[in-house]
Amino acid sequence: MAYYLKRLLNDPLKTTVIIFILLLPFCENIYYIYEFLKYKNVVNPNYSCFLAGGSTGVGHILQGVLLWFAPMYFLILFSEDCLQDFKTGNINILISKIGPKKYIIINLIKSFVMSFMLIFISLAINMLTTYSLFFGGNISKVDLNVQGHGFYQYSITHPLLINIMYILLTSIIIAFVSMTGTALTFTLKDRKLIYPIAMFCWYIACSVPDSIIYVTQPFTEYGLDVTLKSFFVFIIINMVTVILLSLRETIYVKKKIL
Repeated sequence: MAYYLKRLLNDPLKTTVIIFILLLPFCENIYYIYEFLKYKNVVNPNYSCFLAGGSTGVGHILQGVLLWFAPMYFLILFSEDCLQDFKTGNINILISKIGPKKYIIINLIKSFVMSFMLIFISLAINMLTTYSLFFGGNISKVDLNVQGHGFYQYSITHPLLINIMYILLTSIIIAFVSMTGTALTFTLKDRKLIYPIAMFCWYIACSVPDSIIYVTQPFTEYGLDVTLKSFFVFIIINMVTVILLSLRETIYVKKKIL
């Protein structure tokens, strides 16, 4: 894992993407600071974290930039390692040392764990910054008086817990997106195919009636039943995809060696 971390940090493009993901949620904090300086409005931090999209237009745009293009970011960060290994022939050296099965498992774990950590850290920093800067604020775009479903009412009365819960759910979702992209790389080995297919599959998941995007948005009209259904269907589909693609590649490499 240290080997891949070194490769990650030594690549200027990947370092730029990491910094971008870490700083993007903070852009909404800058907008809130601007509102404070201009209108003296202090937002309620409970409902103003990045995933809540409390700044309406600005927040939704920033969410879209991060979430809708997530596969592209994490293909660049973690799947490109495999593509470079295939292109340079470095994969033959690595497989001769650790075997095809271990090579695949290491890359899948690397993609999942590092993606989870990157998104979690980014969103957690945003939450901590929001609560620190706007402590005591009471301006909110969330209608606190709506008589919605039970989960909505629970969310309104336990905002900190809900913010943490959605940060964890979003981090897990992005981690699976990244891991599936890496598994896709094992099979296709062609950048011109991998990126469009990964983005297309993600857009389908985001556009279906029970969109996976619902799982990334707290304080909405969607009940816990919708959120959990979307989450687990997405996880199961991705797990099956990763297992099938990884098994296919392991069998293919072993036959090639023999």
